[in-house]
Amino acid sequence: MVFSDTIFLFVFLPIVFLLYFLSKEGYRNSILLLASLIFYAFGEPKMVLLMIVSIFFNYFFALGIKKYAYKKAILFISILYNLGVLFIFKYLGFSVGIFTCCSGQS
Repeated sequence: MVFSDTIFLFVFLPIVFLLYFLSKEGYRNSILLLASLIFYAFGEPKMVLLMIVSIFFNYFFALGIKKYAYKKAILFISILYNLGVLFIFKYLGFSVGIFTCCSGQS
């Protein structure tokens, strides 16, 4: 499902808006989180577990930044974590292909 898809525009989006505006204020972020995961699952269901794990890690990083004195260190670790996940799942295959293609061949 993409943003311009008729199912998104006329079914999914109105349902999410309806749930969001009819719910209590404390549940609105949870509704948007769940709707985002459902939307992502339509396009790439294999990666939803990775997104859930990443959400939890980032949530705990944010709690650590809020609570502890080592705010910059926790922020640095969280940035490294997110860049590492991005590199592994988006650029690792490309990087390995470049290095194996051109190394040792005459």
